[in-house]
Amino acid sequence: MNFMIRASLPKILIAGLLLVSIPSFVEAQTVTVGPTSAFLLWTIPTTNTDGSPLTDLAGFYIFYGSSPSSLTNIIPIANPRQNSYMVNNLANGTWYFVVTAYTTQGTQNAPSNVVSKSIPAATVTVPTVIPSPPTNVTLTAQ
Repeated sequence: MNFMIRASLPKILIAGLLLVSIPSFVEAQTVTVGPTSAFLLWTIPTTNTDGSPLTDLAGFYIFYGSSPSSLTNIIPIANPRQNSYMVNNLANGTWYFVVTAYTTQGTQNAPSNVVSKSIPAATVTVPTVIPSPPTNVTLTAQ
């Protein structure tokens, strides 16, 4: 028999900044990450929607993109024991994420609520050095 994954509402933490409800498997913790990364952390589900033990969890999918309606990047996590992932090298702008769990039979739960992280544009300050005029210089003509 194939069961859906339980859809209780724990929490998700994106880059230590935002808590949002997500179905079945996420627990918030404080995390410090670099300015171009988003860290996702979740607790692994243990039961199906009918309360029976979840024995066929296969992994997770992280969907993300630059628009909440266009989550075109997919990160498959084929390890059912993995409970976190760092998405690195994000370009500046706001990035949106959802997470789903899937079973060995291919059953996938509904996506979590959309969460976001803003990546600031990189700023580089280049100092302008103006040399001081030389002193004690004598000019002679030849």
